[in-house]
Amino acid sequence: MSHSVPPVNTLTLVGYLTSDPVLRTLSHDRKVCDMRIAVHDKRDPSPMFLDIATFGAQAEACAQYLTKGRAIAFTGRLVYREWEAEDGTRRSKHQAVGRVQFGPQPRGEHEPSQDTDEALL
Repeated sequence: MSHSVPPVNTLTLVGYLTSDPVLRTLSHDRKVCDMRIAVHDKRDPSPMFLDIATFGAQAEACAQYLTKGRAIAFTGRLVYREWEAEDGTRRSKHQAVGRVQFGPQPRGEHEPSQDTDEALL
């Protein structure tokens, strides 16, 4: 790779939520919504599972309106976290943080109002 090309950490995913989103409150009342999605590749029938997160007002909207099985599009960046578990062992994981765009509703579910959708963007 040439040294004149700057490194880029951009990730775009389209997949389905594998569970309901989980809303947490961080310090200073900052909200984060943790989600897990399954992403399929045309060449490999096995899905890849990824942890993603979004923050602030979008985190609250994701927790309120998204449920397991919902299609979403995600754009963000990959981050690496390390922490110490309660049992004293060191843990680490890669996670994507960024913005979520809601996909189509599964049949029979209520769609939020247009005003709500615009507030998410």
